[in-house]
Amino acid sequence: MPFNPFGKEIHLNMTDIQDEMQRMFQRLWAAGARVNPFSESDWIPYVEVRDEAERVVVTAEVPGVDIGAVDVSYAEGLLTISGNKSEPSGEAAAGKKLVSERRYGAFARTLPIPHKIEPDRITASCRKGVLEIVLPKSRSATARTIKVEGSE
Repeated sequence: MPFNPFGKEIHLNMTDIQDEMQRMFQRLWAAGARVNPFSESDWIPYVEVRDEAERVVVTAEVPGVDIGAVDVSYAEGLLTISGNKSEPSGEAAAGKKLVSERRYGAFARTLPIPHKIEPDRITASCRKGVLEIVLPKSRSATARTIKVEGSE
């Protein structure tokens, strides 16, 4: 068996690298992305966008973000999630940091929504650090089956 310096799971490692690079390029070219996506203070929440029959559901990871510091807006086919994740203060911040890999600061993420949406019916909620935004599709944009009437 040939030597493999990456271990048995090279495919899984490469998939992780590919996923991270894809997220990096999305930050570079997505509307609302930061000027410097490599800056230590800049971060954007990871998102998932699901296209369901009558709605589009967007979930975003926002752990540690005060929900009052999150803004959600929709205009002209673009959904924008923005806000600020503050560093802990007081007792939570006591002591010298030995390692810090957490990200803080302002964030903004703009996502194109490829359907006509009913803006007045959009809802947003946050549970356990996951923001869920439900965008109901316009009734005219929802697919449906039409019964054909007539006589033989």
